[in-house]
Amino acid sequence: MITQDRLADQIIAYLNGELTLQVLVGWAEDAIVTFTESDERPENSDQVWDTLLYLGAADTSGFPLTWETLKGMLENLGRPIQRVMA
Repeated sequence: MITQDRLADQIIAYLNGELTLQVLVGWAEDAIVTFTESDERPENSDQVWDTLLYLGAADTSGFPLTWETLKGMLENLGRPIQRVMA
C-alpha cells in the first residue's frame, strides 16, 4: 500500500538529491498502478492520489516541481518542511 509517509519519503529523497526526476516520476507511475489495483486505501487517500498523479506527470512542462509545489505536497501529507539556506 502506498502511504502518506512512503510518498513523503520519496519527495524528500528527491529534494535531497537522492532520486532523479526520472526515478521519482517512474516510482509515482508505478505507485499509481499499485494504488488503483489495491482494495486498501491509506489514510488521506485523496491527498495521496492527487500527489501521485501530479508526480507521475512531473516530467512534463504542465506539472513543474517547484519548491512551493513540493512544500505544499509535503504539508498536505503531514510532513511540513522549510528551506534552510546554507
